[in-house]
Amino acid sequence: MSEIYQAYIDMEIYGEAEKGQEFCHEIFLRQGNYAIELTAEDEDVDLDLYITDDEGEVLYKDESDDSGAAAWFDVYKTGVFRLYVKAYGDTEYTVALTEQDDDE
Repeated sequence: MSEIYQAYIDMEIYGEAEKGQEFCHEIFLRQGNYAIELTAEDEDVDLDLYITDDEGEVLYKDESDDSGAAAWFDVYKTGVFRLYVKAYGDTEYTVALTEQDDDE
């Protein structure tokens, strides 16, 4: 009998933000545990992060005054999810998303 191996997601999304704008990145995720990290190139610029499911339910939000955000979150069903980045200044940013092994 053959074994089935699962490849875990490890991706980065790059964007360029201008003050007052909100950007939406749609991604397809399967059920599981994820780590996410938002970083701004300009550490003086505040970025907020929101993660919603396909019905608009907020799974995670960071509205702190920091230039980035980091969190672990669970995806309870496979589907399309939206990552919103809201900018309070001009900067380039990176969103790193990594699926976590259940043993981690």
